[in-house]
Amino acid sequence: MRLQRSQELSYRKKVFFWGILSYVLLLLMSYGFPVTGDDWHFYPKPGTSLSFGEQLRRAIDVSLQHYQTTNGRLLGNFLVTFFLQKILRELFRCGVILFILLCVFRLSGNRSFASYLMCFALLVAMPARVVSQTYTWAAGFFNYVPPVLLFFFYFGFAKQVICDDLRRHSFGWIALLFLLGLSTQFFMENISVGMCALSAALFVTDLLRKKRIDWTLAAHLAGTVIGCIVMFLAPGYHNVGLEGYRNQASGLADLLLIAKNNFVQLSEYIITENYLVVISLCLSGMLVCVRANSETKGKRLISKACLLYYAAFPLLSYGIHYVGRYMFAIDFLIDLGLFVAIAFSAYSCIRNINARFVLFVAAGTFLVFMAPLLVVKPVGPRNAYFFDALLILIMMTLLRQATMDWDGIKQIASAMILASCLLLLGNMWIHFKNGSVERLRVQIAEEAMQRGDSVIELPGYPYPRYIHGDASIGAIGSFYYYSKCGDITFQFTPYKQWIQNH
Repeated sequence: MRLQRSQELSYRKKVFFWGILSYVLLLLMSYGFPVTGDDWHFYPKPGTSLSFGEQLRRAIDVSLQHYQTTNGRLLGNFLVTFFLQKILRELFRCGVILFILLCVFRLSGNRSFASYLMCFALLVAMPARVVSQTYTWAAGFFNYVPPVLLFFFYFGFAKQVICDDLRRHSFGWIALLFLLGLSTQFFMENISVGMCALSAALFVTDLLRKKRIDWTLAAHLAGTVIGCIVMFLAPGYHNVGLEGYRNQASGLADLLLIAKNNFVQLSEYIITENYLVVISLCLSGMLVCVRANSETKGKRLISKACLLYYAAFPLLSYGIHYVGRYMFAIDFLIDLGLFVAIAFSAYSCIRNINARFVLFVAAGTFLVFMAPLLVVKPVGPRNAYFFDALLILIMMTLLRQATMDWDGIKQIASAMILASCLLLLGNMWIHFKNGSVERLRVQIAEEAMQRGDSVIELPGYPYPRYIHGDASIGAIGSFYYYSKCGDITFQFTPYKQWIQNH
């Protein structure tokens, strides 16, 4: 027992060190997170200085104003407005990413440095368009990434309650779970709806299994329901279809068209452009099925069928996108089949109850949280962040179960570490180069304003796919102006052409 405690303490020290190192790397990467898109509307004007109290009041006012005119994202809009200072914004932003990493790593059951580094690399190296609308765009980040962390907090707690029979029924824990459920609801609409369904499903599952109420799960369910009601009572949703941005279906035919178009887009962001995670997931799933020691003939047949589907999925999925992208029904069935394979392989090949729980809930959550996005318009790469993080969790869980007690993993651990380091360094380079150009753009703009120029030429970013809007959004004019917005015109030159000319 004493030896086991000593080993656990040693492991926690290692994870703490890994976390500190990861945080430093994230902060270095955040050097390349520029002010872009409508971030300019929230950023303080040159020469202005706000105290903490003034920032807090401004953030509350903006959040309440958006509640009346735009949407019910009270916490998302508050955070966007509150974190104005570059240093505080990046400390918070990188902290959220770090805790998502730690949650995914812990939930997956992995314990090795190689798997931690792989998880870190995949979380950083998401598809470029997803990164552009989450990590590098503050308005996108604060509305779409923090709720993912809150979801994983609840996921981990619910797993302990249901799988490990954890009981923490003090008033403090009940209040904490209620606040967790409540706060998760004030970011993204599909997450608000999905969290209500997920929280209810897990509460009922625990109730049926144990024949008693777990008051922490009940408190979380109450928080999600109340939060969802408050969010969707926002008067701003009455403007849907009138503001020229969001639209609602005018009939059943229009609803089906929206669902088709949205699915095609989301499938592209989550599956087609996410080949690193998808291929790793399929390989891990295949290895799980190969190493399975199923007790019954039925389970052996299921594991073989799952093995074949994992092997065929990349060819089927990428083939349908390039041969006939708009064959909606086939595309939908192919993607749905992946999550059916995940659930069935968990049932037939995995005995660990915690891993089974993670895979079953993650696969179900993917479908439940996706459904609301198929009936609204528009959707974008930022909507894919939650699902990309969920896919990484599924992949890492399958990897852990596939390599458990397998000596062969030692032979590829070094390759995993090398590949992950190269992936991280590549992304660090991309963001560093973009960050360098961001500082050059600021310098050019300020020098031009000192000269009184009315037309300012700025270089584009060297990796524009990682920057939301790049040069196409004119919101920068809301930040740089002499007496009124629009009295300075910005022109943007592609980065390679700028280098040649300068």
